Amino acid sequence: MDTYQKNLAILRRKYPDIAEELTNLNADHYKRIVSSSCGYSNILLNGSASIYYHENDNPKNHASRYVQKVIDENNLYIKDTTFCFLVGFGCGYYLEALLQNMSWLKEIIVYEPDIEVFKLVIEKIDITQFLEPDNICFFVGDKFFADFGMPHRVHRFFAFGNWLTILPPEMITLYPDRVRKSLSLFDDTLRSLDISQRTMLEKKDYISDNFYNNVVYMACLPLVNELFGKYQGTPVVCVSPGPSLMNYLDFLKEIQNKALLICVDAALPVLVKNGIKPHFVAAMEPTPRKFNWFLEHADNTSGINLICGYDTYYKLLDVWQGSKLLALSGRKNFADVALFRDTFFPNEDKLPPAYTVALLCFAVAKEIGGSPIVLVGQDLSYGISGTTHAPGATNAVSIDYKPDEKNHALVKVAGQEVDIDIVTVKDYDGNDIPSNMVFAFFISIFEKYNAEQPCQVYNLTEKGACIRGIPRVAVSDIACYFQSAIQLNITAVDIIEKTAGIKKALAHINDVIESSYELEKWIALCKGKLETIGNCFDKYLFLEEQFLWIYKRSSFLYELILVQIPELVYKYKRNMYKNIMELSAQESTDYLYSNSWEYLLSLETGIRKMRANFQLVVTRFKEFGLIKNT
Repeated sequence: MDTYQKNLAILRRKYPDIAEELTNLNADHYKRIVSSSCGYSNILLNGSASIYYHENDNPKNHASRYVQKVIDENNLYIKDTTFCFLVGFGCGYYLEALLQNMSWLKEIIVYEPDIEVFKLVIEKIDITQFLEPDNICFFVGDKFFADFGMPHRVHRFFAFGNWLTILPPEMITLYPDRVRKSLSLFDDTLRSLDISQRTMLEKKDYISDNFYNNVVYMACLPLVNELFGKYQGTPVVCVSPGPSLMNYLDFLKEIQNKALLICVDAALPVLVKNGIKPHFVAAMEPTPRKFNWFLEHADNTSGINLICGYDTYYKLLDVWQGSKLLALSGRKNFADVALFRDTFFPNEDKLPPAYTVALLCFAVAKEIGGSPIVLVGQDLSYGISGTTHAPGATNAVSIDYKPDEKNHALVKVAGQEVDIDIVTVKDYDGNDIPSNMVFAFFISIFEKYNAEQPCQVYNLTEKGACIRGIPRVAVSDIACYFQSAIQLNITAVDIIEKTAGIKKALAHINDVIESSYELEKWIALCKGKLETIGNCFDKYLFLEEQFLWIYKRSSFLYELILVQIPELVYKYKRNMYKNIMELSAQESTDYLYSNSWEYLLSLETGIRKMRANFQLVVTRFKEFGLIKNT
């Protein structure tokens, strides 16, 4: 079998649509595989103009250096990055460098903008080592824009952890329109699925304020890690607020002293109303809407252990009357989280990223040694009752859905009609049931996490979505596990044990506050220098040099500023890829400078917000008596 047939055989098996399009394609005869100056393969895109796909001196070395540069620029988060979007495949040099330098990546999406280039490559170069792995997914040509955003495709590719985009500079030059469109689609689609990123953009000020109010709890709360492995063989029931929860309340009441009950926050009102008191409640959302019940019924939290995170609504922690345990997430989205998490807990094991509080419950149940683990109320679909949650749950809403032939539906939520995508998922009987993108995503991460760390787990449901790898059971199937009463004892950690961490954190805080004043002086100097520069292009070059200088001076501090202004950074990065090819020289110069000037003003805003937030941390430390109020 020749090279083309070997490559095509894998494509037909894994990507039949791509294979069919390639076999029917008549490629441009001007494009051909050639040897670069050092002998590595390259792609000549236009014979007369000598336009190459890769840098022609040493394309392999060039790709390796560029990938390393991106890794260095993202060094704060790189070890938590598990998902990568690579624009441009060509001869495979960038993908090869990525695999060599980031061997821990769980998933890589490769987008080749030019289908003619891709056909030329599979005809001449053996790329089976890239096509075979299940964690590498290829999109080719314009079909990317039709396929990638489809709900049933996207949630398959979204791995746990941060994501990274690798965009070789030559791609912007060669395929500006497709690059811009692909980045926009990728970014928008992933942000629509990634709840923490989306929430940070939409409610940045509130989220930021909430996090800095919570730093004090990072300084003085014990970790849920202290329970890891201490309940080997103990049955654990993870309670979620799906509609089917109502069918199992009698079961939960009967076994509440014969198993550890870990409850999603939204389900607690339902349990309390029915005389059921869980051992743990997990809460991770930063918005106050669904916590009104807790603020009004704080007495119901006495004797219940709260599992919380960096983003849990801080007022919930303030009023919670039971013990509180901090769960460390395996994801570092933001520089401020990295600063305080690594200060207080530099060597602690991290739980997987909890995109849903139900997954947090499941992860804790696994880590403490629960066996079996039983999921209750984990429906992840539009229930027969017309709700996504059990009556009485803190985020229960009335939903009326009427799917049309285009897999859309008008969903009535709190009297408002919203047009949403309906995603069909399977129940345990193999029937199609209506769900949505978020629920479908949650199903996929449950399946992924359970596959990576398999255990004895069952799903107690009748009409909920099927979670592959987690079998459905009836109460009678698992009754044998709930025979004996259990005891739960949690010993709080004395605050004094974290004195060293608190001192280290305060030293960091003071350094950041002092640096903020120096950075404001730098902003003023930049503004003054710009007044002495004549044309816009020179001003643009000056600002870009200054941005690089401030990053090299302290990449951590630079990232810390950016996290204060996510929506402004998002706007700046999107504008960087705007197609300016059709603009006149003067218009493009004005555009570049204008974008950089706005970014400078954004940094100024970020510096002030950063200082205010760190001063808030100091205030909270004083309120808790962790430092003297001088």
